[in-house]
Amino acid sequence: MLRYDVRFWDKDNKVMLEKVGISPNQLPIVINSLGQLEALRGNFVPMLCTYQKAVNGYIWEGDIIECGVPYDLGSDMPMSLLKVRGVMQFNERLGSFTINIASTPETQGRTFQVKNAKIIGCAISHPELLQISQNQNENKKTNADTV
Repeated sequence: MLRYDVRFWDKDNKVMLEKVGISPNQLPIVINSLGQLEALRGNFVPMLCTYQKAVNGYIWEGDIIECGVPYDLGSDMPMSLLKVRGVMQFNERLGSFTINIASTPETQGRTFQVKNAKIIGCAISHPELLQISQNQNENKKTNADTV
């Protein structure tokens, strides 16, 4: 028998619900004080556990993953790992979970085996983790530099 673990992001209360069941309407099910199953009401985003391992736990749908992607620098250079971030998503076309990584023209449409995957957060609860500052690697001038 297949096992499906699910968690829910509660959009209204901004909390992650774990160790809950799922109703036919894709709502979280909990055991109430009478010992009965009860579907919760509200706005929820269901996420399945992929059972793919990262260095710090199992990866869930919607997790932000930081990982190394093999990158070929040329025929006379050894293969290196490019550090990237992406979101774990279910790919309906492939019928599997994949990491959606912002691609460059050189990597667009290619498939990679990622290395050293690490979960750094959830895209729904912490979307700021996906933002990349365009100036993060540039030297910033201070007031002393401009005087």
